[in-house]
Amino acid sequence: MIFALPSCSIFSFDDDDSDYNLFILGQKNQQEGEYYQAVKAYEKILNNYPESTVRSRAQLGMGDAHFNEGKYFDAELAYGKFIEMYPNNEHIDKAYFYKGMSHLMQIKDADQDVTQAHKCKESFDFITKHFSRSPYLKKAKEKSVECEGVIAAHTMTIAEYYFQVGAYASVIHRSIEYITQYDNAPEKDRALYYIAVSYKEEDNKAKAIGWFKKLIDNFPESDYFSKAQSELAELEKEKE
Repeated sequence: MIFALPSCSIFSFDDDDSDYNLFILGQKNQQEGEYYQAVKAYEKILNNYPESTVRSRAQLGMGDAHFNEGKYFDAELAYGKFIEMYPNNEHIDKAYFYKGMSHLMQIKDADQDVTQAHKCKESFDFITKHFSRSPYLKKAKEKSVECEGVIAAHTMTIAEYYFQVGAYASVIHRSIEYITQYDNAPEKDRALYYIAVSYKEEDNKAKAIGWFKKLIDNFPESDYFSKAQSELAELEKEKE
C-alpha cells in the first residue's frame, strides 16, 4: 500500500497521534531509512491502541523495520509474534518468509551450532507446504535448500572430526545420515569413503567392500576414486 505522506506536524511524536497517523509515520520513516523511529511509531500503536485496526500491520511493520536495520534477532521475534497473533492474516506467508530470513541471516558458521539453520528451514518449508500460491514460494524453496546445505555441512564436519579421532561407529552413523537425509549434499563421495574406511578399521571387510564399490560405481570423477580402488583391491586380495 502506498500512502501520501504530507510533511506536517501530524508526524511529530509530541502530538497526540491517532493509531492511523502513527502507522503512516512508521511507513514514512521506513521509506526514509529511519528504522528506529519506525519501530517507535509501531510500538506506540501496539502499546496504546489494543483495538486498533492497524495493529497487525504495525506488528508486521516492526518486523520489517528491524530486518531492514539488520537487527535480525529482533526481527525474528517481531515476525514470530505476528504469526502467533494473526495466523489467518493475509500476509502470514510474508511473516513466515522473513522469519526464516531472520534466522538465515543469523547463521555465522556451519561448524557452530546449527539451530538457526533448522529454524530457518522450518519456516521456509512451512510456506512450501501451506502456501502453494504465495509470491514467496519460489524463493522459500531456494532458501530451504540453502539452510539444508548448512545443516548438511555441519553433519559432515562432525563426521570428519570423528574420523580424525578414530570413532568409527560415529563416523558411519553421521556419514549415512549425510548421504540419506540431504538430497543436495555436495560431498557424498567423501561420506562414502569415510563409511568404507570406517568399516575396514572395524574389521568388517564385507561391508567395507560394499561401500567402496558404491563409491567407485557412483563417483568415477571423485578425488577418492583412486584411493577407493586401491583399498578395494587390497581387501579383495585379503579375502582370497
